[in-house]
Amino acid sequence: MIAMESFPPLMFAGLIAVMLIGFPVAFSLAALGMACGFFAVSQGWFPPEFMSALPQNVFGILSNDLLLAIPFFTLMGALLEKCGLAEDMLDSMGQLFGPVRGGLGYSVIIVGFILGAITGTVAGQVIAMAMISLPVMMRYGYNMRYATGVLAASGTITQLVPPSLVLVVLADQLGKSVGDMYLGAIGPSILQVAIFMLFILFMSIVRLSPGGCAELPAPRGRSVFLYVARGSASVGDSAVERWHLVTLNDDGDSVAVTAGADGAVLLYGHADPIGEPVVAHGPFVMNSEAEIGQAIADYQAGKFQGDGKLIEVG
Repeated sequence: MIAMESFPPLMFAGLIAVMLIGFPVAFSLAALGMACGFFAVSQGWFPPEFMSALPQNVFGILSNDLLLAIPFFTLMGALLEKCGLAEDMLDSMGQLFGPVRGGLGYSVIIVGFILGAITGTVAGQVIAMAMISLPVMMRYGYNMRYATGVLAASGTITQLVPPSLVLVVLADQLGKSVGDMYLGAIGPSILQVAIFMLFILFMSIVRLSPGGCAELPAPRGRSVFLYVARGSASVGDSAVERWHLVTLNDDGDSVAVTAGADGAVLLYGHADPIGEPVVAHGPFVMNSEAEIGQAIADYQAGKFQGDGKLIEVG
């Protein structure tokens, strides 16, 4: 004999079990609910007439026009997953944030926000983002915990950003307007995205305690740089002072960075090579020595103002 108080935990355990079977969720949940209902009738917890209301509830849900948004949003998400829109947007965001440390993290969050606003579903978005971005993040040396955490966080955005299916269901259950629910969720969804991006920014800055050491990846075929924003550090046998930028070899190996006596705050990143010659002399950076000479001549001729703007002449 099973007590009524102990039956809800058993129902939850049964829910987990039927979800792990792999059968379609809709049929699994319906079968579990009906089985629990008939078991409750057999235990005498409520009369058999209670189950007669089941057909009316089914037709009542089917006649709810508000819930029609759920299959249509699901269909839209499936279409976008098949057409490769997520891959194209992630590629575009990757080019935008490529030179920034943690750029793929920013790209995943922004694309997740956009896809969430388009589809309102979670599963297809997370699967598509994981299939596209996770191998790329692993290839560029991202930590597995960081990469999977960013992907999971991008999926939670869909629960809040309009048009979320959760908001549709809540509006139906609370008797509120869907438009009001969407309007109220705009601010929190933007705040959620901002918090995620601030976290990525915080994780992108390397902070070393005095004498601390860190192993930074140097992906093969990428231009790798390291900027000391505070304190001092040493890369290999070379000391790097504050406000100095160094470039690293792109041989696919890691680079050991050790903080000085006062610690260090580092900005580290890598990007595709420019593919152009670079010549530097003092504050001037050009593509050739001739351009450097021309820039110096223009400066000596007074063609640069004190605020750095070029004077229009001739």
